[in-house]
Amino acid sequence: MGKKSAPKAPAAPDPAQTIAAQTASNKETAVANANLNRINQYTPQGSLEFNQIGTNADGTPRYESRQTLSAGEQGLYDQQNQIANQLNQVAGNQIGRVQQAMNTNIDTSGFTPLQTGVNGGPIQSSIGYNGPGQKGTFGGYGDVQTGFADVGGPQRSLDYSGVSRLPGTDDFAKQSQEVNDAVYNQATSRLDPRFAQEKNAFESSLAAKGVTEGSRAYQTALENFNRSKTDAYNQATYSGIQAGANRQGQLFGMGLQARQQGVGEVNAQGEFANQAQQQAYDQAQGRAGFNNQAVQQQYEQSMGAAQFGNEAEQNAYDRAANNATFANNAQNQAYNQGQGNAALNNAARGTQFQEAAYQRNLPIQDIAALMGTAPGVQQPNFASYAPVNVANTDTAGITQQGYQNAYQRYQDQQKARSAGLGSMFGLAGSLGASAITKFSDRRLKANIKRVGETPAGIPTYTYNYIRSKTKQFGVMADEVFKVIPEAVSVDPSGYLMVDYGKVR
Repeated sequence: MGKKSAPKAPAAPDPAQTIAAQTASNKETAVANANLNRINQYTPQGSLEFNQIGTNADGTPRYESRQTLSAGEQGLYDQQNQIANQLNQVAGNQIGRVQQAMNTNIDTSGFTPLQTGVNGGPIQSSIGYNGPGQKGTFGGYGDVQTGFADVGGPQRSLDYSGVSRLPGTDDFAKQSQEVNDAVYNQATSRLDPRFAQEKNAFESSLAAKGVTEGSRAYQTALENFNRSKTDAYNQATYSGIQAGANRQGQLFGMGLQARQQGVGEVNAQGEFANQAQQQAYDQAQGRAGFNNQAVQQQYEQSMGAAQFGNEAEQNAYDRAANNATFANNAQNQAYNQGQGNAALNNAARGTQFQEAAYQRNLPIQDIAALMGTAPGVQQPNFASYAPVNVANTDTAGITQQGYQNAYQRYQDQQKARSAGLGSMFGLAGSLGASAITKFSDRRLKANIKRVGETPAGIPTYTYNYIRSKTKQFGVMADEVFKVIPEAVSVDPSGYLMVDYGKVR
């Protein structure tokens, strides 16, 4: 093929044609959505079917939806309509009774009279008694003894001068340190030879594994060994400190126990002296109490005589009060009986009124019952589904984008022609075929834009490889194969490669 002429700018799309194409595409999409979503459904109770019954003025199809009951449900539906019609006729025949009942007022002339009050007898508000009562004083008893001889005071202080002092936390520091050192030395006497042996074994093991002294692995292993050794000696130190603290606590407890024993002995002596003083006090208090009991007995005897007189007067008062209460209870009983009779009469009148109202409303209730006795028909339960929605094709956008792409290719072709597209192929001739064989499989490229063609008529493009943003220039292997098959090879990965040294 010879060299192509200079590229021409593409013609801009006709707006009227673009609008007509977009309208036609939208209409076809709407028809497709309608067809996809008119799904016939069939259940044991009935079916729902969509049928095309013609076309609309704009040429789009016109549909109807028809719901059909099954034979059993249709028979039940017809039967229920027949029953409902018959019941409605019966109800219509009762309209005259309803009108008569609504036009007739309830006659209360024969009802029990309504009782609005009860007459009660007089209430007795006083008992008619005013006894004298004993309001004076009484005597004939001696004086109360308010004191007795001094028996001495209790012991209010204790002498702890002969008791050993309270031990301090530093009194047994020497013994604690001795135990601490003994436990630590015993532990290190075992740890020193152990870690000497373990270090020799550790160095021999690293040498056997080829780990040289001073290497990173050697330093890591040595740090782990020293950390284990440090932990062991720290544990020995902690054990010695704990043993010393335990010994110090034992000695402190023994000293504290000795002091507590001395304090207890001094306390016991003071308590003995106070017990003797308390005994003497109790004896004197007992003698005074005996005298006061005799005075109290005389007082109680005089008070008893006065109370006897007042109780006799209270007895007479209570009998008069009981008589008045009995009279009032009898009056209240008569009132309650009258009130009960009035309530019974009024309840009877209310029942009579309810019966009359029930008879008046009975025709209305009969009609309401007849109108609501027909059972319902079980309607088909159609399954729900997700509506299908086909998106409109952006015909106008595609047309405009096609024009922009064509115009961009035209601009790229112009730039490529001005820059000289043959430079790459001249470079291939100077470097050798092996230096510029590269992947040219269309599947590996993105953002592909045609910009021109080679003298042999092979299209050239700008693009970038997938997962790369670097813009490239070249050909497509499938198009090269149609013109120069020997320039195309297959990589072991399955993708096509082009020898640019053979492309012309």
